[in-house]
Amino acid sequence: MASYLKYVRPAELLAEAKWRGLWGTVRAIKMGKFGSHKYMVGEDEFGNRYFENPHETWGRHRWVEYAGQRHITFDAVQVPPRWHAWISYVSDEPGNTASTPDPTYQGAVTANLTGTENRYISPYSPLSKMFHGRAPDKISAWNPAQRRSPPGLEQVANPAKQDVLDLK
Repeated sequence: MASYLKYVRPAELLAEAKWRGLWGTVRAIKMGKFGSHKYMVGEDEFGNRYFENPHETWGRHRWVEYAGQRHITFDAVQVPPRWHAWISYVSDEPGNTASTPDPTYQGAVTANLTGTENRYISPYSPLSKMFHGRAPDKISAWNPAQRRSPPGLEQVANPAKQDVLDLK
C-alpha cells in the first residue's frame, strides 16, 4: 500500500474529481478509470469525452464517456462518424484531427427513438393515432365457392378465344 501511495498525487486526484463532478467520479472509480484525466484525447460537439491509455490492454485502451448520462442508456448514434472510426480502431487519427471530409449525401443523424413516445408506429397498428378500425369495406374474406378470375386472365385460360395466326 505504501508503494502505491508514493505514486498518488492528491492534488491531481482532487483536480480530476473536480473536473468529473460527483457522479462522474463515482462512475470512474466504479469502472477503474479514475486517474485517467491525463489520457483524454478530445471532446466532440455533443460533449462526449474520448480517452486513450497506452498502458491498458489493447482493445480496452480507448473508451468514451458520454455527456450527461450515467452509462445507463447510450447508443452508437451518439458518437459522431469521425470519432466512431477512431474508437473502433478503423483510424488512428482522433476525431478532432481527422481530415476526412463529410460525405455530401449524409444527412443529419437522428437518435434511435425505439422505446420512447416518439417511436415509429405503423398507421395500420391499433397503437397508432391514425388507426381507424378495421380494413375498408372493399376488402372481403375469401369465399371458396365463388370463382372469379382476375381481369385479363380469361384470354389466357381459354386459348380458343384468342386470335392465332396459323402459318401452315
